[in-house]
Amino acid sequence: MQTMLKCFLTLALLAQTAGSSAASSAQDQQRLHSQASLLAIEALSYFDTDPRAATLPDENLLAAMGETRRKLRDAAVKSTLPASLAAPLAGMDASLDQLLGLSRDQASRYAPLLISLLDHRAQLTRQMDSAATGQPASPLALALNRQSRRIGEILLLALARNAVVLNQHSLAHHQTGLGPQDQAIEQGFDRLEELLPTSEAEQLQHQRLAYRFVRPKLLQPDTLQKAASARRYITGIVTWLDQQAMRAER
Repeated sequence: MQTMLKCFLTLALLAQTAGSSAASSAQDQQRLHSQASLLAIEALSYFDTDPRAATLPDENLLAAMGETRRKLRDAAVKSTLPASLAAPLAGMDASLDQLLGLSRDQASRYAPLLISLLDHRAQLTRQMDSAATGQPASPLALALNRQSRRIGEILLLALARNAVVLNQHSLAHHQTGLGPQDQAIEQGFDRLEELLPTSEAEQLQHQRLAYRFVRPKLLQPDTLQKAASARRYITGIVTWLDQQAMRAER
């Protein structure tokens, strides 16, 4: 089976030779962004850099990473993407391959590889935002996409902040906290209450309550393991928001 790295390099070559005959939709790009962020979240949760960690990594997370990698590959292959996105995607994959090749007693080598993975994900986000190849999304889809990104991002930032060995990724919010990001999420839920049809009001409230349940783990600096326990809830919220955005564009 081809590795994701070969897949992305092939994708880049195809994009370069085929041109832009079909633009990817905003939701194609959103799906790619969500899966890349979730993969980084799962990697930070699984490869705990805290030398005091007494528990073994959750093997369910290992399976989750494998599934997210598959979804990320599928999202890339099914979308007509700029060739520039191939490099950061391949970089994420290569960093993860190296991490998976390390045993727990080599955890001191996790940090540089996690930094590399986060750097490539950040590069991917910047390039996706600057490329904007898809058709303009509806106001509802745009609001859903923004909220999905915010919620995935706050967990990623919390995990990086708590893993203090991750240099600039840790320091960015170690002193200032994540209050502004949390406020933007609450405002995002208010906006969605205005835009979503009434038939989705109950589900939206359910997602908001799920976020409020885990927010103390995100806003209070603590161990990686406590923030990582929010992953299941955050993943569920992001998935629901992305599904609603796809429905809004049909």
